[in-house]
Amino acid sequence: MIKAYDGVDPVETITTSVTLVAADSGKVFFIATDSLVITLPSTVAGVRYTFVKLSRKIGLRAPHDNHGPRLHDLRHTFAVKTLLKWYQTGVDVECHMPELATYLGHTHVNDTYWYISAVPELLRLATMRLDTIYGGKLS
Repeated sequence: MIKAYDGVDPVETITTSVTLVAADSGKVFFIATDSLVITLPSTVAGVRYTFVKLSRKIGLRAPHDNHGPRLHDLRHTFAVKTLLKWYQTGVDVECHMPELATYLGHTHVNDTYWYISAVPELLRLATMRLDTIYGGKLS
């Protein structure tokens, strides 16, 4: 998951600092709170460059940092936080996993289940839930 840079929550910062809008021409671009306008590039390299530029502007990385959060890190953070929230609030994760898989663009739902085994807190919560279902026979 993405670690906050100088106390900045990356997911919250991006959702509150950047608005996605469609121009009259139908092109999509970002507008940050300080009126920074960045057109959405058409190449993968252009998307990465734009994300680095934007992440510096909103404080996710220092002005001259070459290393920092990647778009994929935001995706991973979203998936993990969604699963954590589901487990913590008693949502039927099994039932909703195909929705998360679709949202993440996974071809197979098994690719989404990977997050549960990759994050210790999720693995603990999943094990606790199964332990409850099977009457403590797993521990």
